Amino acid sequence: MTNRDRALALMVAITPPDRWGEKCVAWVESRDAECGKDAKDGFLCVRHATVAKNRWEKQQAKRLSLIHISEP
Repeated sequence: MTNRDRALALMVAITPPDRWGEKCVAWVESRDAECGKDAKDGFLCVRHATVAKNRWEKQQAKRLSLIHISEP
């Protein structure tokens, strides 16, 4: 798996990477458990890959806005 796959999984997982396998590692709050569907995009199922990508994009936008605020 790539660094991108790991980075996206870290956006939605709570288990450490050394315990990740072939199933989606995203944490589902309502079930208090990992998703467990077959991983299709790195370590995540399609749904949770989309969630992770959206969180990544929001985080990047927030970082960019903070950089612009701190510039003189």
